[in-house]
Amino acid sequence: MIYAKVSIREERRNNKLMKHVINIVRRYIPVEIRLLREAIKIYIYRKLNRRSNAIGPKEFPIDLKGNVALYTHPFLENNGNKYFAQIYGADKVTDTIIHQRGYLHFITEVITGEIYKEEFTFTTSNEVIIPVSIPDKNTDKRNGKLIVQVNNSLFEMRGLKKNSFHYLSLPAKKNITINSPSNSIITGKPIIKKSHITTNKKLVISIFIDGLGAEIFNKKDFSTIMPNTSNYFSDGLIFFNGYANANWTLPSVPSTRAKRLTFRCVKSSSAVPIGRRLSIRSQTRSSSRKITSLPARSPRRLKRSVSNPYRFAHH
Repeated sequence: MIYAKVSIREERRNNKLMKHVINIVRRYIPVEIRLLREAIKIYIYRKLNRRSNAIGPKEFPIDLKGNVALYTHPFLENNGNKYFAQIYGADKVTDTIIHQRGYLHFITEVITGEIYKEEFTFTTSNEVIIPVSIPDKNTDKRNGKLIVQVNNSLFEMRGLKKNSFHYLSLPAKKNITINSPSNSIITGKPIIKKSHITTNKKLVISIFIDGLGAEIFNKKDFSTIMPNTSNYFSDGLIFFNGYANANWTLPSVPSTRAKRLTFRCVKSSSAVPIGRRLSIRSQTRSSSRKITSLPARSPRRLKRSVSNPYRFAHH
């Protein structure tokens, strides 16, 4: 017991000393020097194929080893699906970014598909829309070129932005060939424009808004805060008493996608089950009715520690 108290005191003293050192570094060392140091560290670890503690698991499109998903094709393979990430709605990203953290300021678009070094040939049975991108690690200028052959007719598309998806509308019952001179192409799965499915929903759109806490709707009406969204879903069902499975984004998103409890989901970037090695703190109420934070290290320990472990705060 005495040893435990001494260890806690030493840990607190070390934490204070570390915070003091960090404050000195932030105050007297310019941010440019710190960024340069971090960039060199990430570069070395990436060359050694090792994980750097300078990057966390939520800093997509950068993985834990410093690789950028925008230029890793595919950046993930899972259950026979290949995932590709490209730039969305921004110009001169590849040409201007000199540090990995710069990619965090841009929106990325992720689809499943395939990459072809020469050409992509297929036959359409329905009218479809197919996403196509021209990957380039050196530039994302608008100098991309696609050649699309529909049966015996050739169509040339110039001035396409590289490292971004372009959606081509193609007719039904045609032989299609797509290629880019001296470049590979990434193609996504064809999207049928007019579905003939009658038993299921033809199109399902899932929108995940990060950081939109439920408390805000207790102060203002939903139609006032989000009028367009309210009008769009006015003919459907709207629920205001939903609870998130976790208190922040990283464990919440896989839970909504996998339809499983948070600690049973697997983090895709390193295939580590959530709750085993990652430090996730779940909010619950203690007997004193105060909000406390409990480390969810394992499902068994979580169930023993908390009487109602699934009662989390509004997300």
